[in-house]
Amino acid sequence: MAMEKKYMKCNHELPLLEAAKLLLGVGRRNLVVTDEKDRMLGTLSVSDILRLVVSHNYDWSVTLVGEVMMTEYIFLNAGHTKNDAIEKFKKYKIDYLPVLNKQNILVGIEFIHNYL
Repeated sequence: MAMEKKYMKCNHELPLLEAAKLLLGVGRRNLVVTDEKDRMLGTLSVSDILRLVVSHNYDWSVTLVGEVMMTEYIFLNAGHTKNDAIEKFKKYKIDYLPVLNKQNILVGIEFIHNYL
């Protein structure tokens, strides 16, 4: 099973409005948030943005992704097995898993549809 190298990510310093446009423009539901060295810092989803719209008064042009991203996330270690991925997909009921190396650098994404 080949890990996908094409996925949506953004820098933690991207304005939230630009992240929302990015999600809408490519039809994705989630962004992986990284720093300048591609270290994973968190995730941002369409539902995270909608929650903010409904519950807070943010200035979308100046609020940064890093201020509102989810910093707790499920991931796979580089070198994972197929069974590792399947277990996490089942346990957490998610459709993608970031793959990180020992330095927490994003090296790819596994999607559940590759395991069906």
